[in-house]
Formats: sequence, structure tokens, C-alpha cells
Amino acid sequence: MQQYIVLYLITIGLVIGISSGVLAYTFTTIDPPGSTFTEANAINDKGRIVRDFDDSNGVRHGFIRRVGGRFITIDTPDSVSTEALGINNYGQIGGNFEDSNGITHGFLRKRGGSFITVDIPDSKKLTEPFAINNLGQIVGRFKDSNGKQHGFLASP
Repeated sequence: MQQYIVLYLITIGLVIGISSGVLAYTFTTIDPPGSTFTEANAINDKGRIVRDFDDSNGVRHGFIRRVGGRFITIDTPDSVSTEALGINNYGQIGGNFEDSNGITHGFLRKRGGSFITVDIPDSKKLTEPFAINNLGQIVGRFKDSNGKQHGFLASP
């Protein structure tokens, strides 16, 4: 009987805690070294976090924050800015970069650090991957040659 009372009290405590917003989180500031502006966007099941930061020159870089706080800067080749927007459990990252002509391209960063450009064939100015799952499928948005925005799913 005492077990049921204890279980009942625990259940009531959880319900009250959830409904009153009492569940506590710990917060960690995420700022890569040298950053003046930082955004965190995605986290995988291993605790790796991605997004972007601006340096003191106003240049935007992507980053990976590993568990323990170590940062890896992500800069795609031939880019003026890079944003890492999604990461899967295999360490593959989807994001976008802007080239010197102001065109936004998508990218897939493989676990070893190599990059593959992901551009929708009809896209002229914008391909922006937002997320990548463990199958390597990427979702995002693009603008066609008429400037109309569409969503996309890219599958390997």
C-alpha cells in the first residue's frame, strides 16, 4: 500500500511540476572564440551543436560545438559566409553559403570535412538546406528562376 502512495505522490509531483513550468534546465552559453554574434540551431543525439557566428570583421562562419565545449569552424570553399543549419548522428552537416556574387548555395559537409554543393537545378539565387536526417535526406527551401519560393527534399 505504501508503494502505491509513493507512486501516487511522485505522479502528482510530476504533473504539478510540468503544468507549473517548474522543471529546471541548466543553460550553457555557446560562443565560439572571437565571436561577436552567435546562433545555435541544431543538436544531434551525441550533443554536437551547429549554427553560425560572426567574427570581429563581421564575417559569418559556421561551427560545430562538440560535447565538452571544443569548437570547429566551418567555412565552405569560395564562400563569403557560411551557415551550418542541421546535423545528423553521423556528423553530416547541411547548411548554406554565400558566394562572392551574392548567390546562396546549399552544402553537405561530410564527417571527414569535405563539402558537396547542394543546388536545386531550377534555383538561380537561393538553395538553403535546413535539416539532415540519419538517412542523409536534406530538407530546405529554394527560389526558382521566377523568384518563387519552394520547399525541397533531397535524397541520396
